Formats: sequence, C-alpha cells, structure tokens
Amino acid sequence: MATDEEEMECLSVTFEDSLDLEERLENNIHLVGRLITNNEPSEHMVKEVLHNAWNKMGDVKILKAKPNILAITVEEEAITRRLLEGNPWFIKDYTFSVKFWPSYHSLDDIKANRAIFWIRAHGVLRHFCTLKNAKCIGERLGDVLEVDNPLESGFRGFLRLKVDFDASKPLITQLKISCPKEGHRSIRFKYEGLRIFHYHCSRLEHASNYINPVPPLPSGGYRFPMELRTAPLSKASLFLFPSFKTSQVVSGKDDQHWRNK
Repeated sequence: MATDEEEMECLSVTFEDSLDLEERLENNIHLVGRLITNNEPSEHMVKEVLHNAWNKMGDVKILKAKPNILAITVEEEAITRRLLEGNPWFIKDYTFSVKFWPSYHSLDDIKANRAIFWIRAHGVLRHFCTLKNAKCIGERLGDVLEVDNPLESGFRGFLRLKVDFDASKPLITQLKISCPKEGHRSIRFKYEGLRIFHYHCSRLEHASNYINPVPPLPSGGYRFPMELRTAPLSKASLFLFPSFKTSQVVSGKDDQHWRNK
C-alpha cells in the first residue's frame, strides 16, 4: 500500500517559471476578436479577409481560440490602437469586433456575443446634447466606451457614442426620454457602418433577407427600418488647426464589462 509521501510524489508536477513566461508574454499585446454570426465561416477564409484588411499595419498574428473567437497578437501599440479604433471590422459583412485581452482574464471569461459600434442619437434637443446626457443614453444601449464631445468636435445635430452591446438581442432603434414641454421625445439611433442584420428580428447574426427583405407589416413597411444604417463619420477634423482630442474615453469600462459572470 502506497504511503502518503509516495502518493504526493505521483502528483508532483513541474511548472514553467511563471516570471520568465510573464516577461515573454508581456513583450506582445494580446487582443481578442469576436465574430457575430450563426454560420461560422472557415478559419482560412476569416484569416484571408483579415490579412487583406490588416496587412499594411504590420505584424498581426491570428489564431482561432473557439467558435467565432480569435486570439490576436501584435507587438506594437500603434497597431493595437488602429485595430481598436477601427471597430467594427467586417468579415463577409458580418460584424467583427476587437477588444483588449487583459492578462488576468481567461478565455472562458470572454463573451462571444458582444459587438462594438459608433451609434448616433438623433432627436436630442440641442441644449440637451452634453457629454453627461450622451453617457446616460449610451448606458441604455450597453457599455459606453467613448463619447464624441460636441463642444470640441462641433455640433452636428446628433450625439455620437461608441458602445459595446449584447449582439444576441435585437438592435435598439429608439428610446423615449422625458421632456419638460412635450412630455416625452423619441430618440432615434443609427449604427455607423452597419451591414448584415435581419430586418425582421433586427439581430446582427441573422443574414436572412439581407439584400431584399420582405416587408412583414400590412402597411408594406419594415419592422426595423433601413435608416438604422448610416455611413461611418469621416475622421477629418472640422477644425482648420485642431489642438485637442474630439472624443472622450469612458474610464472603468474597458476591462470588465465584456466578461462572463
């Protein structure tokens, strides 16, 4: 009969030096990509599309981690910034979002059904177009990552905010807010660069009737209007001599909000 000491020896495992491993991993920047689709494309096709989109940025390594989740490794902060600021990306018109992968999060913490879009809020009275109100509206949509400051970028007639939201639910098309004079107003949302989504259920992962949707209402209209789409805003500054950043990153949201609970 084996003694307790012999059993402990059988269970002994030699691990690689964690400090050395951490140093080597920290030389790279780790990101995670999330593809929103119910029909997962081939890994070869995904890598080919991303290679064509990113090949001029520099060295970007892509590995499939699990269905619709990619592990992305880069060596330069400038490349990381371009990948994050370029959200959302698209693979065969399906939404693909890139996020920073903190070292203290495991793959199991990552939720695959999250998407990142710049969203415009139309119908807000001009004196209500403030950063605080933009954040309040954005929190009804998801986790606010960034807000375009109208006092700096110029007032375009709408609020603009970058939101990480649950893509397994229908896109939110409007929101009613209290208004002292009118009782309430409807705020309409437009998603910059939006491509594939289902006109009947308004989900990003469903591609049915994407090109020529069949009107489901007796009136002949669509349940979810095509006005949800809008072209991405030009990055060209409105100012002749820009001297400050035109959007504000919302702190405290980037590391935790996308984790599984």
